Amino acid sequence: EHERRGSDLARLPARHPMRNLILSCLQDDPNLRPSAESLHVQLMGISHRGCSLNNDQATIATVITHLESVLQRLDLQSATISQLADQANATERRMAAVEIQLRANQTQQADLRMQRAVDATEQRVYSMEEQLRNAEHRIRQDVSAGQRTTAAIHRCVSGLGEQHRATQRAVLETKRRISELSPAADESPLRDCSAARPGSGADTQLAITTGS
Repeated sequence: EHERRGSDLARLPARHPMRNLILSCLQDDPNLRPSAESLHVQLMGISHRGCSLNNDQATIATVITHLESVLQRLDLQSATISQLADQANATERRMAAVEIQLRANQTQQADLRMQRAVDATEQRVYSMEEQLRNAEHRIRQDVSAGQRTTAAIHRCVSGLGEQHRATQRAVLETKRRISELSPAADESPLRDCSAARPGSGADTQLAITTGS
């Protein structure tokens, strides 16, 4: 206020008896300004001390009215400043709320990206598990087929062994019969004729045994 009223204060002499009173009325803080009653008392004291106001009550009343109007304007300006300060505080609060909302949105977006990554990982894990199950199923099928093949081979081997044993038994039986028939052939009247023919007798038995 002193700076804004500088042009008016410049016309006021430095030793004017009301200079300090006028400056006190131009304080920026309303609490530091004197009241109208205090102004009236101070002005009356100045007039009684014989200042250059010539004890003119009308002049004093005019000065008081002017000062009161100045105080009213200052009060209005202070109210305006207070309103602007409230608006600034409200704006700051809104900005703080917006910043909090932005942070919340960023957090939600980060959570969403994280959830998508988790879902993708779970999908890959599920796909790998499905592949493992398919591979396990194929392995079981291969193992089952191998077991069936092995069982078939065992059956074939067992059948071949049984055939081999049956053949051995048949060979032994044939040998036994040949052995039983050999003495009877030696006692036959045709022994000489059989001995005379090639391939008869012992040669025939040897051939049968070798063939068997």
